[in-house]
Amino acid sequence: MTEFDLIILGGGPAGYVGAIRSAQMGLKVCLVEEKKVGGTCLNIGCIPTKCLLSYTEDIYSLKKPKQGITVKDFNLNLEEMYSFKNSVVNKLTSGIEMLLKSYGVELKNGKGSFVSNNKIVVNGEELGFKKAVIATGSKVVKPKFLNVEGFTIDSTYVLEHPEIKGRVVVVGGGVIGCEIAFMLNSFGCEVTIVEMLKGILPTEDRDCVRYIEASLKGKGIKFYVDTAVEKLEKGKVKLSNGETLEAEHCVVAVGRGPNTEGLNCEKAGVTLGKKGEVTVDKGFKTSNPNIYAVGDVTGGIQLAHYASACACKVVADIAGSKSNVNLDVIPRVTYSVPELASVGITETEAKEKGVEYKIGRFMYASMGKALAINATEGMMKVITDANDKVIGAAVVGKDADNLIVPFTIAVGLGLTATQLSSIVYPHPTLSEMILETCEDVHGKAIHKGRRRN
Repeated sequence: MTEFDLIILGGGPAGYVGAIRSAQMGLKVCLVEEKKVGGTCLNIGCIPTKCLLSYTEDIYSLKKPKQGITVKDFNLNLEEMYSFKNSVVNKLTSGIEMLLKSYGVELKNGKGSFVSNNKIVVNGEELGFKKAVIATGSKVVKPKFLNVEGFTIDSTYVLEHPEIKGRVVVVGGGVIGCEIAFMLNSFGCEVTIVEMLKGILPTEDRDCVRYIEASLKGKGIKFYVDTAVEKLEKGKVKLSNGETLEAEHCVVAVGRGPNTEGLNCEKAGVTLGKKGEVTVDKGFKTSNPNIYAVGDVTGGIQLAHYASACACKVVADIAGSKSNVNLDVIPRVTYSVPELASVGITETEAKEKGVEYKIGRFMYASMGKALAINATEGMMKVITDANDKVIGAAVVGKDADNLIVPFTIAVGLGLTATQLSSIVYPHPTLSEMILETCEDVHGKAIHKGRRRN
C-alpha cells in the first residue's frame, strides 16, 4: 500500500490548488478526482458560463450598436460558440494536469472513498495518508417536485446543449439563474425568471440590483419575485400567483448541495450535517483531527476563489507553515449584463446590524471614459464606518469584476475612503470612479453636483 503525507479528495479549485501548494511545501501528495480536474467551476460552471456570456455581450452590442455603426444582419452559430467553450475548458484542464505533473503530484482518476480513519480506496487500490482533505465540491439541487423528465433541466445541461430554443422558464433568480437568463435571452430564447424571495439576487445591494432588473426588462426578460412554483408538468409551470407559464424548457437553478455521496465518511470518523455537508471547525478540521474539508462540500460559501484560499490555508497548517490569507473578506461577482460585484457588507446589512455608516456613490454616466466607450449603465457605491474605514462596496456596470478589487484590498487591510482617494488614478479610466466614490463619502466628489443641506 502506498503512503502519502496528504491525500486530497476532489480536483476542483480547492483540490488542485491545495495539491500544488502542498507539493510546493515539500509534501508527498496524491490528488483523487473522479471526473476531470478543475471541478464544477472549470468544467460545468464558472469558465464555460463566462465563455458563452462573452458572446452575450457581443450579441447585445450588435442588437444595439454604437452610434455611427449600422448592423443590418448577423447570424448566430451556437454550435461554434459551444465548440469554443469546449476548447477553452479542455485547454485549462490539460494545463492543470501538466502543472500537477510538474510538481510531482500523483493524480488518481477514480472515485475515492474512506475505508478507515487513515486509508482510502480508489479503483480497488488502497492508499494510506497522514492527513487528508475532503474537497469534493457540490452538486445540483433539484427538488423532486421540480423534476419532470423531458422538461426540467439544470445549468449543466444548458452549458452542454446549444439546441435549446423557444420559451424557457428559469426557476431561481440568484447568480446562476440570472446569468443563464441573460445568456439564453441573447441566444434568442424567450426567458422568464421565477424567484420565491422578494427580489432577484437577494443578497446583493438593492441600489445595484435595480440596474439588473432594468436590464432584464429592457431585454425582454420577464421576472416574477415573491412567487413560488406550485406545480410542474411537461410544458407548463403553475405559479403561486395563479398564473401558468407555458415553455419548452424549465431550468431549475435553486442552488447546489454538498457532494458527499459515496465517500463513506463514517468509516473515517467524519461527521456530516443535516444536509450532508462535512462539518468543520474554524480551522476546517473535521471530527477526525487528521482530516480536513474545504469548499462547497462544507456547506459554506460556494465560490471557487474562496475554496482555493481555504485550501491554501489548510495545507499551510498541515505543512507546519503559516498562511496570511484573510478568509473574512471574500468578493463576489455576478456576470449579469451589466456585471455586479461586491465585497464586505451591504447597506441593508449595515442597517440591520446598527452600524453607524456613511455612503459614497458615483454613476458611470458621469465618468468621461464611460461616456467615451458607451458604457454609461451602472454605479459604484462604497460604505464606510464612523472612522471612515471601508467596510463594504458594490459596483454594477462595465468591468465591475475588476473594479471591486481595490475595495477588496481596502476592506481586507482596513483602509479608509480618504486613503483610497489620496491615490492619483490614470485618466481617462473607469478606475477614476473609485476616487470620485470615496470623495463622495465626504461630499467632495469633483464631478458630482453639490449636495443639498
